[in-house]
Amino acid sequence: MQVIGNQLPTKGVKEPHRPKRVVWPVFLAAAAVLLVGAFFIRPRSGTAIPYAVETLYPGPVEATVGPNVLIICIDALRPDHMSLYGYERDTTPRIMAVFGDATIFNRAYAPAAVTTPSVVSLLTGLYPQNHGVRMLGQKVPDPTVLVSDHVRRAGYQTAAVVSNAVLSDSASGLASRFDLYDARLDQNRGARAHVLQRNAQKTTDAAINWLHYTRAPDRPHFLYVHYADPQAPYEPLPDKPADFTHQRPMLVDLTGHGGSVQPEGTVDSLELIDRYDEEIAYTDREVGRLLHEYRDLGLLDDALVILCADHGESMMEHDCWFGHGVHVHQELIRIPLAVRYQDLKPQRVETTVSLIDVTPTILVAAGLPVPAVLDGKSLFAPVDAREIFAEARGVWDDDQDDSHSAGLWRCLIRGDTKVVARIGNTGSIRSAQMFDLLADPKELNPSPATKEEPAFRALADFIASDPNPAGLPKNVAWGDLPGPNVAPSADPETLGHLRSLGYVQ
Repeated sequence: MQVIGNQLPTKGVKEPHRPKRVVWPVFLAAAAVLLVGAFFIRPRSGTAIPYAVETLYPGPVEATVGPNVLIICIDALRPDHMSLYGYERDTTPRIMAVFGDATIFNRAYAPAAVTTPSVVSLLTGLYPQNHGVRMLGQKVPDPTVLVSDHVRRAGYQTAAVVSNAVLSDSASGLASRFDLYDARLDQNRGARAHVLQRNAQKTTDAAINWLHYTRAPDRPHFLYVHYADPQAPYEPLPDKPADFTHQRPMLVDLTGHGGSVQPEGTVDSLELIDRYDEEIAYTDREVGRLLHEYRDLGLLDDALVILCADHGESMMEHDCWFGHGVHVHQELIRIPLAVRYQDLKPQRVETTVSLIDVTPTILVAAGLPVPAVLDGKSLFAPVDAREIFAEARGVWDDDQDDSHSAGLWRCLIRGDTKVVARIGNTGSIRSAQMFDLLADPKELNPSPATKEEPAFRALADFIASDPNPAGLPKNVAWGDLPGPNVAPSADPETLGHLRSLGYVQ
C-alpha cells in the first residue's frame, strides 16, 4: 500500500515510481481554531481487509482478466446543470464527447446528501445504515468491505486520487483499501480556509501520473478519482474555460437554512450560479484531459468507465442557499450517472437507480460473484422498478422546531411517488410527507403521508431495520480533517461557516 498525503511534487518533475513517504505537519494559528490533525494521511497496517472479504466467499477467488475500471466522481454536481443532461449552458462538452453515447441514467440518486456516507455507499453497494458510515469525519469500519477489496483480491491493482478533506485517510480511514491512496490536499479556498482540498487540475495530474508511472500494464486496474471543485464557495480559477453571465439580478435570500459561505459582498444569487456553472466547466475540462490521456494509453475503449456525483447542491430551493446535506429533496440527492462499457448500448434510462448499484456492476464486469448482502443491483441487467432510499443529517441549531433542524431526514422513491420523513433522536418518525414527482418535480406541494400508504409503510419498515434508526452509530471511529478542527472557543461566525459545510454539528 502506498499512501500520499500532502507531499507536493517539485514543479516540472514527474512522480517517481515509488515516492518516499514524507510527513508535512502544518500548524494553523487562529483564535477560533485548534489544530488536531496533520496534512499527511496516516495509513493503517496491512494492505487489505482480507478477513472481511473472505466472509463473503465460500472459497478462494482466482485472478480475473476483467476490464479496467475507472470511476470519476464529481462532488456536489447537479445533473440539471450539465449539458450532458440538457442544460442550456454548455458546461460539460468534454464529458459529453465521451459519455454522450453511453448509458445515461436520468433518475439516479445518492444514498446520502453528504460526501462520506455517499461515497462509501458507492464503494460498497450498501446503504449507509448497512455499511455503518452516517456522518462526515467518520471512519469506515474495518468489517465493511469495499469494491476495491473485492477486485484487489482477484488480482486488480487499485488506486484512489481524492481531493476532498473528508476523504483523506485521517478523516475516512480509506487508504488501507487501495494499493495507492493519493490525497495531496494543499489548497485553502477563500472563505473555506479552514478546509483543505485540491483543485481539478492537480487531481488530474495525479491520476495521469499514476497511469504513467505506477500502473502495472500486465494487471487490470481499478482507479477511483474524486474531484471537489463545484463545491461552494464557487471560485473558478482565472484560466476557467467559460464565462457565464446573466441579465437580471436575483437577491440572495439570507433567511434560508443551511447553505454555504456567501462570498463577501455578493448580493446577486445568480452571480453565484454563474460561478458554480463555471466551476463545472473547469472540472469538465480536467475530466476531459484525464479521459483523453486514458484514450491515448489505449485504455478507454475496453474499460468500464463510470461518471457520477456523490450528491447534488441546492441553488436556493427549499430555503437552502448554496449548500448540501440538510434535506433529501431532489436538488440534493438526484445525481448524474453515466456508464460507458462495450456491453452496454447507448441509451437514456428512466428507471430509478442509485449509487449503490455501482459496486455490483463492477463485480459483474470483473467476473466476480455479487454477494447477496449487497443492497445494489447490477446495471448490466434490465433495470427493474424498485424502491430507492436516501438520507440526510439535517442541521442542528437552537430552533428545534425549524424544518431543517435536528434528527435525520429519510426518503423513499418508488416510481413517481416520494415519501419524506423526519426522524427524531430516538429513531421515531416525527412527521412525513408525500410528493408526486411527475406532477410536482420541484417538490413544492406536499401531501400528508398516512400509515395506510404502501410507500410510507415501506419506508417505515426500512427505518425499523436500521441498527441505528436515528442515524447515530453507537460505536464511531472518528477521524481528523487534515487541518484545523474547531476549538470549544470558536466564534459563532466560524462555527456557522463550518456547520453550513457539514464539518461540525
